[in-house]
Amino acid sequence: MNFEEKLNQLKKGIDTALNHKNRAEALLMHVQEQEKELLRQIAELGVEPEKLEEEIGRLEEELKRQITEMEKEIPWDLIEKLEAKAK
Repeated sequence: MNFEEKLNQLKKGIDTALNHKNRAEALLMHVQEQEKELLRQIAELGVEPEKLEEEIGRLEEELKRQITEMEKEIPWDLIEKLEAKAK
């Protein structure tokens, strides 16, 4: 391989590396913008980002409690009897 071929190969490698670098930087900027937007939305909900996991856990427990309460209000035994008669 002569010097000209080697230089062309090196130039191609540099161009490819720069292209990958530019794409990575663009992706990083996009991800950072998404992060800012998510943090803004979290703040709008009145939740501190550091307490987000805790708030999610609290909401899940509240949802479970409400589902349990709703299940108690449904007359499952009556529904079963009516469905059995309908058969």
